[in-house]
Amino acid sequence: MCRSGLNLSNNYQEKYEAWQQYFEQGITPKNIRPVILESWNKAREIGVDPFSSIEEGIVLEEEMLSLKLEENRELIDMAIPFMQSIYDIVKGSGFVVMLTDENATILHIVGDEEILEQGKNVNLVQGGNWSYFTTGNCAIALCLELGKPVQVVASEHVKKSLHDWCCSASPIHNSEGRVIGVLNMSGDYRYTNPHTLGMVVAAANAIEKNLAEKTISNQLAANNKYLNTILDSMSDGLISIDANQNITMVNRIAKELLGLNADGDTEVRLPQKCLEILTEVLATGKAVEDEEVDYEAEHGRFYYTLTAKPIYGWESKVIGVVGLLREIKNVKKLVNKMAGATATFTFNDLIGTSRDFVDAILKSKIAAKSSSSVLLQ
Repeated sequence: MCRSGLNLSNNYQEKYEAWQQYFEQGITPKNIRPVILESWNKAREIGVDPFSSIEEGIVLEEEMLSLKLEENRELIDMAIPFMQSIYDIVKGSGFVVMLTDENATILHIVGDEEILEQGKNVNLVQGGNWSYFTTGNCAIALCLELGKPVQVVASEHVKKSLHDWCCSASPIHNSEGRVIGVLNMSGDYRYTNPHTLGMVVAAANAIEKNLAEKTISNQLAANNKYLNTILDSMSDGLISIDANQNITMVNRIAKELLGLNADGDTEVRLPQKCLEILTEVLATGKAVEDEEVDYEAEHGRFYYTLTAKPIYGWESKVIGVVGLLREIKNVKKLVNKMAGATATFTFNDLIGTSRDFVDAILKSKIAAKSSSSVLLQ
């Protein structure tokens, strides 16, 4: 991919001379960006050979690549439209747009066919690794290390085989702020302008925003499933309406009390008395406790109590009503349980004076002190 004999401008000639001073003469140049000089120092420390070919780098085998792509499917699917949009702008100008994971492995790449074919010489393929160890301080590796957008131009690259390239990269963060990938655009440095990195950063930010929105959407969907499961597990019916009297939620028990198919999609229609109570609470903001309601449906007549309470929103405005439906027979059971309305007898309530009767009472009192089962004959 390296093009020899390029007519370098003074700026790029200075970069190349600085590279020669550092890597060929062992002299620390003064006219090089600090971030680039630091990256050169790191490359030297970890033993990156500036003269070796990148084609010797790591490329994932097909099976491992398939697993890697599946692990990052959400990121890839979210990034592809933005990558295509960038490529449409630079199409035909010798640029490629690529997406990597947090380990600098290329997940997806788009570009001109000629450039993609030539890119194979520098490991620019799906599954290729562009980490510090394989490519030195390319923009992808440097971006992952710094955690911020970066551009590496021509001879600022450690690897001499990348001196004809300009790479602009921006990190992609998940909703927790962790870097999960890098969006990068690479091409002939002669066609690079100050807006190149800006395009990449804007696209990366858009990808992050969409990922965050999808994460929130998934969380809301999961929370909604949890909530519906809890509501359907209740022994009482629950129903809610919004400020426009539209039914926003109805659980399984409520459908049964309203004479509807709990598993079907039958339209929910509230009985007139029930609707009147809910709309009254909606209008007044005052709760109603245990109002008795009876309802004639196709499956029979239903009796229940309704407790309705207002739902307050912004500035304490009533934005809806939630109603608790309880079948009358269940209410009676609850009342009896709370009031203790059950028959209770003690030994003092038993009347009798015969020897056998008194003896039976004595034995029963002894047995009553034990929690074991006793057979009376």
